[in-house]
Amino acid sequence: IFQRLQLIMRKYFILLKTSIVETMSYRGTLTVWVLNTIFWMGAFPFVWLSVYGNNNELGGITKSTMLAYFFLMPIFDSLLTSWAYNNIEEDVRSGNISSRLIQPIAYIGYVFFNERGWGLVRFFISMILMGIVYFFVKDIIVFPAISLSHLWLLLVLPLSMALYFLFCVLNGF
Repeated sequence: IFQRLQLIMRKYFILLKTSIVETMSYRGTLTVWVLNTIFWMGAFPFVWLSVYGNNNELGGITKSTMLAYFFLMPIFDSLLTSWAYNNIEEDVRSGNISSRLIQPIAYIGYVFFNERGWGLVRFFISMILMGIVYFFVKDIIVFPAISLSHLWLLLVLPLSMALYFLFCVLNGF
């Protein structure tokens, strides 16, 4: 049973690796995404800073907490966002779904790991961008102290990713 599971996981790992290479080959799309992320990270914190004005807290949320939210959001977005419905729709429209269904790999697994390649590339680029930004704003952004609840976040994150993916597949959005 262990060898069969290992064989199945190797197929998905190869698919994930192929998806990462394919994502890196679309430099234009990647560049637009990076520029969008930089704009998002740059514009919205300033909007919220102007909303806060001279106040340090609004509705129980401090300025530094709001800035930390905008700082971490691209990272979580890259891990959790799913466009499974677009991929499935494109396969149906182009007629590729029939060839995908006869391959020795589950179609939902194919869509998931193909999509995760793009997500992992986005995650690593987000981490690099956040590292650069954090170097300049480390005195302004205050992260909460690490606690036991953060370990729960690490456990819940993969489950959240899988549930959101399935929600997108089943509901079409």
